[in-house]
Amino acid sequence: MKTKVAFFVTFLLLSQQWGHAQDADRTAEAAGQEFLLRAAEYAEYQIEATDRLSNQRLDWTLPDGSQASVALDGIGRIKEFRSGGSSVAVTADVFELAEELFYASFSLDDGRRALTLVADRENGRLMKIESRRPDPGEGTHMAQVSVSQGLLNNADGEVESLSVTDKMAGVRLTAHYADEIAYEHIYLNAQRVTWHGVTGPEAGFADTEVYDSYEVRDGVFLISWSEKVLTTHMIFLFDFNTGHEIGTIFGYEPEYDRAVLETIGATIDLVQGPVSY
Repeated sequence: MKTKVAFFVTFLLLSQQWGHAQDADRTAEAAGQEFLLRAAEYAEYQIEATDRLSNQRLDWTLPDGSQASVALDGIGRIKEFRSGGSSVAVTADVFELAEELFYASFSLDDGRRALTLVADRENGRLMKIESRRPDPGEGTHMAQVSVSQGLLNNADGEVESLSVTDKMAGVRLTAHYADEIAYEHIYLNAQRVTWHGVTGPEAGFADTEVYDSYEVRDGVFLISWSEKVLTTHMIFLFDFNTGHEIGTIFGYEPEYDRAVLETIGATIDLVQGPVSY
């Protein structure tokens, strides 16, 4: 009889723990959904868009020989994306995070895809990050990501491709997006980062993600990860020389059938780590 009672008590305790874990997962998911709903608020400390590329084109060639370009209007916004002989009208502000280092994101295919461009005219290099919502038959809810690098057509000679770097391992920083929105990033090693909501819609919540990192220039790092809980891809371009960040939130809310694409910006405080310039 004692054995049965002990087993029953253990079963109840495990059931309660499982229930608490499920509640925590649901709460974290709800916080994540609020984060997507409020994504536009993550731009209070964003640097201003630039008009330095007004009425110009950015053309690039990928390693496979394919070419693409964007055309900009009279106030410096991207108005057209051209690839493979076809063109599509888009709209995107352009940001100059450092001298001759430009950043922009725009949506394609009714929000199913997005392209983020990092154009380094000083070094003749372009990085293209594609974020894609998974198709129903892919068996995953996570955003799909691909990174390619090309040569800007105004570049002289060959440009060395960037490799994934491990220099962010050990870095700890706080990113301030608005007066009431801040996150802590703890780069545990070369593959995993823990983010922690300090203030804002995800305050008190944290998770650990698998990330990729590229050193675009000395002290400038491109970080990318796809969230586990939601269909969300995060991109950050950190400039530790100036303490600024520009980035992108690409996401999808199935409950509302709503695509999310927001350019975000922050001031960053480097708390610790080997990144120092």
